[in-house]
Amino acid sequence: MAYYIKSNLSTVARNASGSLSEVNLFRQMMAVFKICYHATVILNETHRNYVGFSTNDLATRRHIPNLTREISDLHIITYSPSMRIARETYLQAKATSKGLKNGTFHFDGDWYQYDLLSRRPVVQRPLKKSPYWRAVCRPQFLNEAILPSMGSYGIFYETGRNNINFAYQPGNCLISSGTGKTSRSFEINVNMPKYGNMPGIPDLQYTYDVDEFEYAVTHNLVGSPICMRGRWPYYPLLDDFPWELNLLAHNNSRMQIDEVVTGLREFYSFIIDNAMLLENENPEGREFVERYRQLWRFAEYENLPQHEERGDVLEQNTVNTLCRGSESIVLINTDNILEREYR
Repeated sequence: MAYYIKSNLSTVARNASGSLSEVNLFRQMMAVFKICYHATVILNETHRNYVGFSTNDLATRRHIPNLTREISDLHIITYSPSMRIARETYLQAKATSKGLKNGTFHFDGDWYQYDLLSRRPVVQRPLKKSPYWRAVCRPQFLNEAILPSMGSYGIFYETGRNNINFAYQPGNCLISSGTGKTSRSFEINVNMPKYGNMPGIPDLQYTYDVDEFEYAVTHNLVGSPICMRGRWPYYPLLDDFPWELNLLAHNNSRMQIDEVVTGLREFYSFIIDNAMLLENENPEGREFVERYRQLWRFAEYENLPQHEERGDVLEQNTVNTLCRGSESIVLINTDNILEREYR
């Protein structure tokens, strides 16, 4: 296969001060998924949308009944109608000038954001911020996830001047260090298998390579499986939710809005077609696990599958037109990708 993301990162890496710009980098990643993989990109769906959750003050250990944090920077959903599988992760974006040192990788982050995405508590309406819609519809949406990779981190880092790479790990796997401060140092934990196997589902546990992340996302190897567990609606019906207002505010053209609505209807059709299966099936049941176990054929490799030609660099004007907002949601139907490569 071809890999497109890495060749597109260095062109937008820095802001005016010369430091790495996580907004520009994730915007570029979103554009690659949209243009190269025909993903549906929805701007500002998670950005500046918040949840409240119960936690403890780091310094005093005093209980905080409703602390507010943004849900994440990027919400990635992949699904395959032919395999009847779907996965999702809420990914927190970071960018750092630090690189690999002695085989390890550290970055700074907010401990409470880490607490939200690694512990995945039941959430609430935030006290003073605009609530994320799933906190209103289903406060248990993080807590009920089958796999901990429902919450994850993605960190852009430098491997040399204008050479940018990307590290990924589910939040619960990160190693946290430091005490008594909101800002903590985090380390990617590599003392584990590359792919987890609980409950029999291959799930990427860490990578320092954006090519590997790109491969895993496009082959349904990232995030927690979407499963209803008898509770409908997991997602609100499209006609009952004001997507159009949000799209009009953050997209440039009527054509883009139509593309998003088409992509959402396709995904919702998949959800509705499989609603009975997803509602009534035991996530540990044989049929459920078997459908995801088939993904091991994509995870069992020593080296990433390569292609002679790497992806071209996208025109920056095109990126700015398609993805001018902040990070939000990427929705990918992987059937076209897998059919093209493995038919």
